[in-house]
Amino acid sequence: MNTQSKISTGSDIGFVIAVFNGEATIERAIESIVRQKNSNWELVVVDDGSTDGTSDIVRKYQEQNSRIRLVQQENQGLAAARNNGFGMLTSNWTAYLDADDELVETHCEHMMQIVNKYPGHMLYGCNVLYRYPEEEFIAHANDEIAEITLADWSKGAGVALCGALISSEFYREIGGYQSFGKYGEDLNMLLCVLLDGSVIVSPEPLYIYYKGVDGQQTLHRSDNLKSCLRVIDHVRRTRNLSPLQRRTLAKLQLVYRRDITILFVVKVFKFIPDAPAHMWHLLTKAVTTSPAYRKFLDRVKRSRLYKRKK
Repeated sequence: MNTQSKISTGSDIGFVIAVFNGEATIERAIESIVRQKNSNWELVVVDDGSTDGTSDIVRKYQEQNSRIRLVQQENQGLAAARNNGFGMLTSNWTAYLDADDELVETHCEHMMQIVNKYPGHMLYGCNVLYRYPEEEFIAHANDEIAEITLADWSKGAGVALCGALISSEFYREIGGYQSFGKYGEDLNMLLCVLLDGSVIVSPEPLYIYYKGVDGQQTLHRSDNLKSCLRVIDHVRRTRNLSPLQRRTLAKLQLVYRRDITILFVVKVFKFIPDAPAHMWHLLTKAVTTSPAYRKFLDRVKRSRLYKRKK
């Protein structure tokens, strides 16, 4: 890894962008941080072995702004790249921004207001605007700032790590992101937080998440869900969980297995190519409200997996 000294800015928020061959979008991501109304930030961009012009673009910003640093390394994967970047920050709060996404210009200002108004939490999240080529929608229909626990989240309360502020002290305590293949790093981080306390989530959509072609995104969800199953299995094996926490995670595993089945049905019947972005949510609702699925849940509740661990 290219050695760089830590940034000594005393900033509120430290951002990390881990990027691999992102020359087409990295400028948009960096510009969204530079344009923040609250300018008390720092940024580390970790080039994870790119073979295109990504580093040249980042280097241009580094020369113009001392709060921006570039780290170049051989390809090590997302988790390692983020951890290397976070290790250079000196801020009290850390957040990541994907190289193909962007922040709303009031992100830093609004999030620090939330931190100051509701102190004592390890993670503060925001709403997300999903932007597709033909449409866009907000991830969670919340009207007020919410305090969310593991139980709330397992029942569908929205918590997104993209754009969220994570306590730098807590990040160091848990050892940062852990690699679970191509997907799963975010879920493991979120579970680490929720198992130790609650999180605060703002209803404001301050993170813009760009989506590609609908069908291509859906095809990857099966791998994503399988990674989530591995993460939950890891957490259940390695953490000292209460009986309630153990049952909650067992339920989540069942939900992810159900969703993998739904994806298989979608793929078989070739709904993907012409389906709108909301297809996933509509199909999930259709399956979970069916009498057959309710009978399945009744069987689950009587099974050994659902029962309290002795």
